[in-house]
Amino acid sequence: MLALEAKPLPDFPDDPLKWEGWSKYKAENLYERLCLDRKDSPAIR
Repeated sequence: MLALEAKPLPDFPDDPLKWEGWSKYKAENLYERLCLDRKDSPAIR
């Protein structure tokens, strides 16, 4: 049988609640919710 070795967990970033975009995840505006800029939208070009 093969010997399996446990790998250490990857280092995750600091608390996600501190991320700048985290506060916008319930925004009504989908562009804001996804941290996108409407001016950069390829559909407008």
